[in-house]
Amino acid sequence: MAFLPAMIIAIAAVVIGVAALIVFLAGRKGVPGFGHSVLQDIASHHKGRHDEGERSVRLEHRRCRITVKHILGKHAHFTVSLNPPEEGYPSAFTPMDEETWGRPIRLAHLPTMRLTRERLSNRVGKWLMLNRELQTGDGDFDKAVYVHTNAPPEVIHQILRRPTTRAAIMRLLDAGYTSVDLFTAQAPVSVTSPKPVPGAFQQGAFEGQLDALSIIAEGLPSVEVERTTGQIWTRATSIALTAALLSLAGFVLFMVTKDTWPTLGDVSLSEGFLIGAGLWLLALPVLMLTMRGFSNSFSTFCVAAVCLSVGLPATAITAASSLNALLDDSPTLLVEARVVDRSATRGKNSTTYRLSLDPGVHGPRTDLNVDEDLYSMTTVGDRVTLVTHEGAFGWRWIDKIIP
Repeated sequence: MAFLPAMIIAIAAVVIGVAALIVFLAGRKGVPGFGHSVLQDIASHHKGRHDEGERSVRLEHRRCRITVKHILGKHAHFTVSLNPPEEGYPSAFTPMDEETWGRPIRLAHLPTMRLTRERLSNRVGKWLMLNRELQTGDGDFDKAVYVHTNAPPEVIHQILRRPTTRAAIMRLLDAGYTSVDLFTAQAPVSVTSPKPVPGAFQQGAFEGQLDALSIIAEGLPSVEVERTTGQIWTRATSIALTAALLSLAGFVLFMVTKDTWPTLGDVSLSEGFLIGAGLWLLALPVLMLTMRGFSNSFSTFCVAAVCLSVGLPATAITAASSLNALLDDSPTLLVEARVVDRSATRGKNSTTYRLSLDPGVHGPRTDLNVDEDLYSMTTVGDRVTLVTHEGAFGWRWIDKIIP
């Protein structure tokens, strides 16, 4: 009967777990922000059309057609966006406010703009004089809001020229939205947050958010564009991508050739790393000078700097060890070494065999990757013969190991 207490405990645990799950699901049903309840509330309060399939509500507010979406799951987000005109957008946009009508601004790309709260990284980028952020002249706005865009300065001025537009943007960010996006390929104006902001559950508060969205929409200028996407590839982005690709190539080359021309005591590794670290330090000011002047310069500079911190040392090690061997015309020197340790590391698809050798007076202890045959022919204490050369840079390298 010893199993009886255990069985009772197991049954009790299952019952408690099922009850907790029922309570949790019942609670979720009544809590705004879960499932479709927030969309249903918005639809009922604002006479909107609720589309359960798209998890959205379409409504009208101050001459604006607006879509509210609440997506659940791994990439959950709550978005309120101005529906683009039925025809023309994103190739062209005609504002609702007749005062801003007139000759449209012609651009190569959409003047996509993301406005967020100014973060520490943004301030650091400006302090380093890397980031370029247009100042509107409104001290409160310029201090609180960071403008992420590659649009021309005159277009940014045109979009943010109205005090009412700037106040509406700050109002939406204060409400809890993480970003206000202008002139994306999907919508002229949209606001996003990871989950419904608190005001979404209060009719008066959400009405104020819709007012702010409408005010921004009414103040947008008329534009015509050749390409219906924002300008993604700036000089800073191109440099960061080039640095990443070159670093990847240098690292792959290092991994492929690192055991081709090994040196006694891994001198080429340490010396090559120092050369690469020096090149990296020299590259930093060059990167700063060539990548400055964009709203994302600091973030792309950090990407390039991190990539090159790996790529330049790896490339320098590969180049140094390769040239040390390829430019060497010194005679062969046979060096006797003792096996002081051996190990085999088994991975998912392969096994790496490693010998630790002591060449005595000819150099420091050296760890080498070897093939399976050589590994199986040696044990700790055995002596092997190293076929070595002096090296073009004076780094004695190993051409062959004879058991």
